[in-house]
Amino acid sequence: MVGINPASPLPGGVQTAQSLFYCERDNSRMSDGYTESRPMMPRQLSLIATGVMLATLAFMVFSKFVMDVEFTTWAIPVMAVVFAVVIALCFFLKHSVKVDPEGVKIVHAVSRMTIPMEEIIDNRTGELALIRSYDRWNLKGVKHKAYCAVGDDNGVAMKLTGKRVVVVSVIDPEAMAALLPKDTEE
Repeated sequence: MVGINPASPLPGGVQTAQSLFYCERDNSRMSDGYTESRPMMPRQLSLIATGVMLATLAFMVFSKFVMDVEFTTWAIPVMAVVFAVVIALCFFLKHSVKVDPEGVKIVHAVSRMTIPMEEIIDNRTGELALIRSYDRWNLKGVKHKAYCAVGDDNGVAMKLTGKRVVVVSVIDPEAMAALLPKDTEE
């Protein structure tokens, strides 16, 4: 269930009922493919994590210099650097999916994967917990990879050549699945 929120502070902000991800979509080329790009974590969750880390750092400074608790002084700047890196990752890691006639391109955090259209045998859409089950495809010893954004419930599972399955979370699984090859024997 995807909708455009005209009151969104971000232009073209797409929000779902389940999660409040900001999603950039290339609507001008929807007939050519499917494109989706958004942060790995919802903005609200990133803000909460930032607040908790800053409060922890403030408590460490307060404990060391006001309450005179005994711990090493170097721990404060080390934790400040660690928290700064984690905060930056919360806001800047992306989950992007692009489907075009050549194949599926997935960018998840720092990993990239390209799946040529010739390698896709079948696909399934639905809730991630259900489509990760390979019972309907009768696969044993399957190698699988999952590329999911935090808080997502729906996605597409793609059966590939060589007993491989790739699961990717997307906001509009039906639109993506319509562009992928489907096994008609089932």
